[in-house]
Amino acid sequence: LADFEAEIVRALPGSIVAHGPLEGIVKDIQRRRFFASVPSLLLLTVTITTMVFCLAMMVFYLIRSRERDVGLLRTRGAGSRQLVRLSVLESGLVVVLATVLGSVLAVTLVTLAGALPLFSGVGDGRSLGMELALLPFALAAGAGLVCFLVLLLPTAVSTASGALVQKLN
Repeated sequence: LADFEAEIVRALPGSIVAHGPLEGIVKDIQRRRFFASVPSLLLLTVTITTMVFCLAMMVFYLIRSRERDVGLLRTRGAGSRQLVRLSVLESGLVVVLATVLGSVLAVTLVTLAGALPLFSGVGDGRSLGMELALLPFALAAGAGLVCFLVLLLPTAVSTASGALVQKLN
């Protein structure tokens, strides 16, 4: 508001700007916006909690399913390094393919969405203009890294537990 007052005084010399009532309106809008964002924040918290729970369940079941595979590979002479290398290769291939294909597919579908009747007011039946930015691809790479670690965790736990069981025997 101070910038607004300075701009008006500069444009119209000798004028006075009374912005007292406007400050109250702005503060009221900010307060309403804060209270309107609380349900969204709660929904986001519940969604993230549910995703973490599902991810933990998936990792638990992956660990149990990988124990048999690790046992079979160990009986055939595979060491811990070979198991981890195999898991890194498998997880890396899956994550890189999913990240690259997912990013390309997302860009393509968003661009082509203008032809849909739902977006006819925005795209006039043509493809939507879209700027390629680095941030969405960086976020996809970050999500891919998290998925890589999640896929690698079961093998690391199974390998460690297998080595521990071998030492105890």
